[in-house]
Amino acid sequence: TAYVTVQAVPERPVDLMAIEIQSRFIVINWTEPHNNNAPISGYYIFVNDITITHSSVETKYNITELSPYTNYTISVLAFNIIGNSSVSEGIVHQTLEDVPSPPRNFMNVSSNSTAISLTWDPPAEHNGVLLYYIITFTYFDMNRNIVNETAVPTDQTETVLTVFAALTYSITIRANTSAGFGDPAENVLIITTPEDAPTPPEDVVLGMATPTSVVISWQPPVRPNGVLLGYQLTLVASAMEKSRRRRDVILLMPTPGIPLVMNVTSDTTSANITNLVPSTDNTLIVQARTSAGLGDPVVFNFTTPETIPTAPQNFTVTNMSSTELLVTWGRPDPVGGILLTYELVYVQSDDVSTMIRINLTGVNYDDFNNIELTYIIKNLTINTLYNVSLSAYTSAGRGDIAENIEKTNEDAPDPVTNFKVSEMQDGSLLLTWVPPSERNGEYRYIINYTFMSRFNYSDHPDRNESSNDVITLTLDREDNELESGKNGIQYKLVN
Repeated sequence: TAYVTVQAVPERPVDLMAIEIQSRFIVINWTEPHNNNAPISGYYIFVNDITITHSSVETKYNITELSPYTNYTISVLAFNIIGNSSVSEGIVHQTLEDVPSPPRNFMNVSSNSTAISLTWDPPAEHNGVLLYYIITFTYFDMNRNIVNETAVPTDQTETVLTVFAALTYSITIRANTSAGFGDPAENVLIITTPEDAPTPPEDVVLGMATPTSVVISWQPPVRPNGVLLGYQLTLVASAMEKSRRRRDVILLMPTPGIPLVMNVTSDTTSANITNLVPSTDNTLIVQARTSAGLGDPVVFNFTTPETIPTAPQNFTVTNMSSTELLVTWGRPDPVGGILLTYELVYVQSDDVSTMIRINLTGVNYDDFNNIELTYIIKNLTINTLYNVSLSAYTSAGRGDIAENIEKTNEDAPDPVTNFKVSEMQDGSLLLTWVPPSERNGEYRYIINYTFMSRFNYSDHPDRNESSNDVITLTLDREDNELESGKNGIQYKLVN
């Protein structure tokens, strides 16, 4: 019996499926088809427009060198010595995403002390859906290495980094998909930002002010923003003492209303500011400085305490009468605060028990239109030397004293008492009297008399007068013709 074997092309493969899918390969397998009495020699695998010859009867194949995140249509046919089978049903699969290629043309467009502008082009190969860009910038600051990252949406290809002044930055950029980050751009940007004005000094403390000084201390700024050159202190005093109602010329520094600027070195952290004006509102400003200029200020407002006044100006004492002295003066300058009152003290030079103190609360001492102030001391002793002093008061106490000496005028003495005329045996007249109780100055005796007939005074030819004429005789207290007796003063009027 003879048998005839009929051979034909294989049946088409069936059950084609992907058993593993990655970003750059797909593993497929299928069920071996009936060979129709001619052993299968191999398979042709069609991947999109590419044909792969699989010269093996194995029904599994790893398709490599694929592109990430790409759709592939895959089909298979079997072949034997007779020919090719029909093509299997196709399957469509997408490879997984992979990390993208580096961004391109990464560059610095511009930079200043606070910002760096960057631009770039997207990766040549996205290898998936770009999620965002990551910009990494590294810098050394405050004795430590700092790494910061910022994310940029993929629809942007430029950004501005906020940075610090006077630091060197190392900047890279990477793109990202769901598979992760790709390699950074080929070039690393090294950028040093310029210096800027520093931040304010830290821990600034203003001490308790005295009438003429104040101490201030500080610590360096957190961010010098460059090489710290030093600190500037600016003091502005008010244009008038707190108690004053008009602008006065004050010789002490600082000049009111005009800033006083003091510069100190970078290693200085305190200053004692002197020559301040008592009872004055002040503004004190502290700033750090770099080559870029002055930083933000720390401002203090303070008022110096009051101090005692200087002596009243142009102090004079003038006698007005035998019982009054005129006192004139001008305001102290500087006053040292709110002028409360003046104290006038006067005392007889030879008798301290006569000291009198007067509080001149009634004087309009705050009237600046009244350049000269006056006061009249009354009810004084006639023809007496007085020591007169004047001082002003603030809340800090009594100020410096202005002093002067003046004497009251003389006045008419009191009358003599017990005046008597007695006739002597030789025909002369003996005059006696008691001196005045209040002499009121340097005095003399004046004797007026009238002769009823003519006499011849051989001793005193100048006294030969006609009768009924009034004769005036002036005698000093020290005149030799005056004698002191038990009844007072006596004088002998000789014929």
